[in-house]
Amino acid sequence: MSHSGKTRLWTLSAFIMLVCVTGCAEFHQWLHNDFKVGPDYCKPVAPVATDWIDFNDPAVISDGLGIDETAWWRLLGDPMLEELVNRVYQQNLSLRAAGMRVLEARAQRAIAAGNLLPQSQEGFGSYNRTQFSAAGNQFGIGALPIRTLDLWSTGFNVGWELDVWGRFRRNLEAADAGVDASIEDYDDILLSLIAETATAYVELRGFEQRLRYAIANQEIQQGSLRLVSIQA
Repeated sequence: MSHSGKTRLWTLSAFIMLVCVTGCAEFHQWLHNDFKVGPDYCKPVAPVATDWIDFNDPAVISDGLGIDETAWWRLLGDPMLEELVNRVYQQNLSLRAAGMRVLEARAQRAIAAGNLLPQSQEGFGSYNRTQFSAAGNQFGIGALPIRTLDLWSTGFNVGWELDVWGRFRRNLEAADAGVDASIEDYDDILLSLIAETATAYVELRGFEQRLRYAIANQEIQQGSLRLVSIQA
């Protein structure tokens, strides 16, 4: 039996063994999942409100024309707050680390995708040039002797593990989920940083205004004290 015939016989035997071992139900699921072992991932159900608590408040409703909702802090029109938010983007170490984790997840996803292709490739070649002496050379074409002989040799090997059970495709699905999770973590950290920066800035401005009121009240009280002193 030829090598190709043995390979086909082995493949058929493995397929029959699969059917016998896994049973009809598992075999049907394997076909339904595009020849991938295991159930497909289903996102867990999480209760999420359809609207936020003040969605119908006229004070916060806007037509949305010309407004970038992702840069909501710009609606306050404060250049200092804008500068602080830009510093958060550029200098916060936690945000940078989260960004690096996104790049890491994307690199791992690229590795998982690469496993669908040949896992090993090898190319090789050689060249040999032989120079013959003019004296005693028996090789030639007619009266012209052959002084040189060039020999070329090239080859290419490929090692490829077929994804029969869907292992590489499942790894790719997990890598895609890892990329999405890292991006969501980055967005979560960024949103928290901007919110904390804006909150701290608004509180600072509030304390500054309260301090102005306190100073103004002190001046009023001192004026009243002087009037009382004069009258006395």
